Amino acid sequence: MAYAPAIIPLKGWHTDFAYSGIPQGHTHDILNMFPADTYRRRVRLGTRPGFNRILDTTTAVQCLVRGIAYNGSPPLLKDRILFVSNGKIYYMDIGATTATQILQLTTGSTSAALSTTADVEAVQRGKYVYFVDGLNYRRVDLSLSPPTWDAWTGPDATVTNTIGGTAYKATLIALYGSRLVMAGVKGIENIWFMSDVVNPDDWTPSTTIGDAIAGNTGTIGSPGDEIVALIPFGQTGIIFAGQRSLTYLTSDPATDDRAALVQMSRNIGIVGSRAWSNGPEKSIYLMAQEGLYRIAPNDFNVDRGSLVSLNRLDSFFNQVRWENLKTVLFYDIERRGLMCWMNDILLPSNSTHLFYSDQTDGFFPFKMYDPDFRGARSAAQFVTSDGRNQVALYGSEQGMLGFFDQKITCGIDGYAAAGYPDTLNPANPAVAATQRLDIRVSMGPIVNAQPGLMMVRETQIELGSDVYTPNTSVKGDAALPAVTLRTADTAQLAIGTTINTVQVLAVADVVHDGGSASTSVFAVTWDSGGNGASFTDYQSGEFAKSVVDVYTVQETFVAEADRVYRDSINRYEIVRAWDDGTGKLRWVIRFVNAPDVAQVVYLQGTVDGQANVTDPTLDDYDHVVTDDDLTVLDTDTDSRVRVTQEGFADATVTDLGQIEEGINNRLRCRVRGNAAFLRITSTGYPFAMERVGIDVIPLGPRRGVVDPT
Repeated sequence: MAYAPAIIPLKGWHTDFAYSGIPQGHTHDILNMFPADTYRRRVRLGTRPGFNRILDTTTAVQCLVRGIAYNGSPPLLKDRILFVSNGKIYYMDIGATTATQILQLTTGSTSAALSTTADVEAVQRGKYVYFVDGLNYRRVDLSLSPPTWDAWTGPDATVTNTIGGTAYKATLIALYGSRLVMAGVKGIENIWFMSDVVNPDDWTPSTTIGDAIAGNTGTIGSPGDEIVALIPFGQTGIIFAGQRSLTYLTSDPATDDRAALVQMSRNIGIVGSRAWSNGPEKSIYLMAQEGLYRIAPNDFNVDRGSLVSLNRLDSFFNQVRWENLKTVLFYDIERRGLMCWMNDILLPSNSTHLFYSDQTDGFFPFKMYDPDFRGARSAAQFVTSDGRNQVALYGSEQGMLGFFDQKITCGIDGYAAAGYPDTLNPANPAVAATQRLDIRVSMGPIVNAQPGLMMVRETQIELGSDVYTPNTSVKGDAALPAVTLRTADTAQLAIGTTINTVQVLAVADVVHDGGSASTSVFAVTWDSGGNGASFTDYQSGEFAKSVVDVYTVQETFVAEADRVYRDSINRYEIVRAWDDGTGKLRWVIRFVNAPDVAQVVYLQGTVDGQANVTDPTLDDYDHVVTDDDLTVLDTDTDSRVRVTQEGFADATVTDLGQIEEGINNRLRCRVRGNAAFLRITSTGYPFAMERVGIDVIPLGPRRGVVDPT
């Protein structure tokens, strides 16, 4: 048999090339597979590690920072993690399984030191860790035992702007040589401030060499764009990253009278204050609306040539709704790659994140299945009890702290790391099963050199020989990876999704709705004849029901019943889900631009089990208005819409069976088609790939060709 090798996609995800002409080493379809397997640390495509919990704070982790200082008597070097949750500052020693709250210096108060909801930024200088949140300046003295916090009053007089009686302070802080740099003060967002070289409590500018300096004083000035992020860069500079531009301070004005502000880009900006990270060799990564940039220390002009994702993920980034995302970048030294956390604010469980591998120069999408960790809100370097000091620690919006442990092979998110309490584990195997990783990779397309019919007769797949046996008493019984062959008339149909578009058609539309946003009472009388009309509630457009439109799926890395569809003008979005109480399919249509406004929900009316993911017409739906908790505020059975699904023609899916570790010989079949993809999937069973071979023979001209008339 003439076996042809199937190229394992070590270069990752590619969305821009034709389905039938994807570059070698890439794939259109991959999820939760990284190019460094967890078994042997080799560069082979393997399942990403499961997320390991170490501490549940129950509220959002607003900040993470690593602090190293001598502490106690006699003084010992302490390496600790500090974090902020619900406005309170905590620390954890190496190997600790609990966190200790840092109390106020003078009073010992346990009250919140910082904002309980806003992002908190922090940086260490000397024995102090300095915190800013836009309203408070705080510092923690790491030399004390135990550490304590107090008010950091040094910048109060200068790095503050009072609006309407409220003193707004910096939201950004960075360490620039021996100086502290701050920016992001409300009302003066484009002004930057630098502390005295020697004294971090001195923020009053003067002409003295080495004294404090600010962007609204002196001859250097400030960028015109709002400063979104402060990025120390290269040997001597710092970048003031805005939403629409990048401005670079070439050197410290205290030591170089030639220091100046230069524009690195006039049209490239950053999408968030944490959407950047240091990389190897003093480079930085920066997420802009058009994709991921990598800037080297000698790059002083940034354009599309610095775009790492150029011509690979352009179409993916073009459809990203950045206003709904909170982006956090962090370079994982242990894994030699960049974690791009793209957290969907409205639908955390729907977030699709990216891992960029320096080793293979490829992007790899992944999703999180731990309900308490849908994505990182904060990140820092972390030291484990076994001496590893380059582990990336992450904190989530849901309050969970944890990391990806290379020493643990697990296909489930949300188990406690080694040495941490079992109480952090899922409650039982049934819960653990819901947190299994959805793993898949497609290889192909398998096509003739010229368009024509072919037959796939056999495949051989060699996995890594490292055996993973699930702990069935704790984690449930995960099935072995499965192999399917997808064939169709074209490569696009072979790999395309079944459902990609939803259309909402009016059946009986409401002309006017006078509902109030503040009450569940809808006692409104509408009389256009002037015969004594009365209004017990004001007229409101918030419950208007004009949602007729065509909605397109944003990404297909979720189960079909959980996909999100959005319309062309971003008014509403559709979330499809099964109602656990009735077993019926429901369509939740909600406002995108105003997530705090009551939702608009369409529930299936009379059709029960007949509507499913393969039924293109889902019948009529009654109109129901709910609040954010899905409590019904208004029902109108006279207003109905019809929801239809439109997608590609189904591909032929041939099940080739399950595969085990090591060589899997002769997965035989006789499948004809014009194009094919070989897909390996798993739910919770990790594996690593070594080699894949496919036996294909040509059969002749393709069928189903349409002749022009």
